[in-house]
Amino acid sequence: MLEKWINPIYLDDARTSQLRADFETDPVRMLILDDVLLPERYARISQGLRTDCDWTTHYGVDASGELTSAERFDATPADRRLFRHGNYRAPKNGRELAPGMLAIVSFKILAGRPDFMNWLQALTGITTTSIADLLVRRMGRDDFSTRHDDRAEERRLCLLLYFNDDWRPDMGGQFRVFTPDGVRIIEPLPNRAILFDVNADQSHGVDPLLNVPAGWYRYNFTLWLG
Repeated sequence: MLEKWINPIYLDDARTSQLRADFETDPVRMLILDDVLLPERYARISQGLRTDCDWTTHYGVDASGELTSAERFDATPADRRLFRHGNYRAPKNGRELAPGMLAIVSFKILAGRPDFMNWLQALTGITTTSIADLLVRRMGRDDFSTRHDDRAEERRLCLLLYFNDDWRPDMGGQFRVFTPDGVRIIEPLPNRAILFDVNADQSHGVDPLLNVPAGWYRYNFTLWLG
């Protein structure tokens, strides 16, 4: 099944061993994999995110991470706002069986398969047996996520996968990683995956999206495994 989804360079044993060594020697146990999905798989999911999905906007303003209303978010001083982003809600009416929607569902099924988790274990050395959560998100103009970590009892490994066609650095939306040695800034390039140990010594956030055309969105899957 993996060979139908994953770029073959990441299924090669020698390459996998090198990436495993890179992950284990990285102080914050993180990997970046570019062009990770086969092009046709990437293109179909990317199209589905744009045409087949309904979205709801989520707002956060306090350290609990609980969702709040748009009214409370707008009334909260900017320096106390935690995040604003869109979350996948459901397929659009009539798009339930569209090719893009089916590709999104197929990836969710793939993420729960033992061979997919075994592949991630080969890359990271982290054993997982189930999906703790899988979110499909989009971020548009002025959306952001402030510094936080992903630690939770049921989470061991996180995979971010980007579908950001036509993204440019001047738009914002970079993934910012705070480490004991400083800050890493990772560009959310299309078909780029980021893998990291949830319990490593880092926190992270997403820079505000500022110079973004109306109707353009930064899409990603966030998959936590435990």
